[in-house]
Amino acid sequence: MELIVGTNRFLIHLVINDDFEIIDKFFLGIDHYYGAGLENNGAHFYAKRGNANFNIIEYYKRNEEGKYSLFGIRYFPDSYASVHQIARWKNGVVVANTAFNSVGYFDFDKKEHIQYFINDAQNDINHVNSVFPCGDNRVHAMMHNRNRKSELMELKLTKNNFHLERVIELSHKGCHNIFISGDTLMYNASRFGYFIMTNINNIKNSTRVEFSGQHTKGLSISEKYIIVGHSDLAVRKVRDKSNGYISFIDRNSLTLLKTIDLSSSGKLGHPLGNFPVGNVNEVRVLMEKDYGHSMEAALTD
Repeated sequence: MELIVGTNRFLIHLVINDDFEIIDKFFLGIDHYYGAGLENNGAHFYAKRGNANFNIIEYYKRNEEGKYSLFGIRYFPDSYASVHQIARWKNGVVVANTAFNSVGYFDFDKKEHIQYFINDAQNDINHVNSVFPCGDNRVHAMMHNRNRKSELMELKLTKNNFHLERVIELSHKGCHNIFISGDTLMYNASRFGYFIMTNINNIKNSTRVEFSGQHTKGLSISEKYIIVGHSDLAVRKVRDKSNGYISFIDRNSLTLLKTIDLSSSGKLGHPLGNFPVGNVNEVRVLMEKDYGHSMEAALTD
């Protein structure tokens, strides 16, 4: 299995064997990375680099040896800042445009963009942080909502505008990530260190996997596994110095199978030294379907 992981310090390509051991680790970038949009099951991918007012999209391609290299860079329009998760959708990317309290679609071919401002606000009120495309005209987005319960928002794209279809209040505060398949909804209740699986029509009936003392963020779904990113609890200003992990959960039984510490030492550590990788922000499966990327790829449960 191969994964791309974005953290507060690095963009990392991991190769993992059947025993959930890292057998190779490639540091593709050194910066704050949050969000990755996949093409061709991850043969190519887009990664959102930067924080606050500096945000760019890096485009990576895979060579015949299975290694990725930077192929190009795209810049966001001025009305995008503190961008969180992105996903490849239609002819471009759909974006959690956090600083402007909006969900945006950036069309690469037409070089135009469409935004939906939540509650007509253009500052970071709801802290929208995650996006999940659904077919050709719908997007779900996660509203963190800070000290209120998080909400799942469904938008429909018609012509050149997003329209709000529904809002679902979740059972937890401080949530990230979205996966929907049929009536099944999965997300990370980050503030509590939980991974949650529930029914989108009955959210009070849920199952959770707990990661004590952790902040859960990053969610990828393969045929067999749910891969959850999590990090040691830390205030925002020191999240680049925290330890990051990924855990593998059996998709059928929700049994926690293995946790990997990404700050491993030795030959798999960073060539500049052994130190924490920082908070995990994004996890995506490469070279196979990542069902957590978009509903186009989601299984029918």
